[in-house]
Amino acid sequence: MHVLGSGLLALVMLLTAGCGERKLAPVRALTYPPDFAYITRSELNGAMAEFARDVDALDALLSRDGGADLSDRAAIAGILEHMRGHARALGRGTDSNHPHLQHGAERFARDVERALLGIRRDPPDYSGVGRLTGGCTACHAPRHPGAA
Repeated sequence: MHVLGSGLLALVMLLTAGCGERKLAPVRALTYPPDFAYITRSELNGAMAEFARDVDALDALLSRDGGADLSDRAAIAGILEHMRGHARALGRGTDSNHPHLQHGAERFARDVERALLGIRRDPPDYSGVGRLTGGCTACHAPRHPGAA
């Protein structure tokens, strides 16, 4: 009976292999534990594209003549909040199909928190924001157009 179940599952997976990622969600619900975070390729690519846009926006604010000032604080905080949301989404669950990314997302979310704390000081400290964006561009410079 176990062989029949395994064969049936394999058949279902083969038949759905050509389907979109969303159509595979019910299969994943049966094949992965409840606390497993399956991150689809589109979720991953979407989050990374959002991070790249956010880093570019932060870099633009920080690299202006004179750097960021008090009037930029709200814009920078909004961008950091956006980044924090995507980092939390990638770091959900206790295990993932991207374990390195998942654990990196937890660390990245902490770095975003530190940057937020820094800009909320009086006067704001933008150094955490610079470290955050620098860490992204240091690793992703070959693929990140704003990093050159």
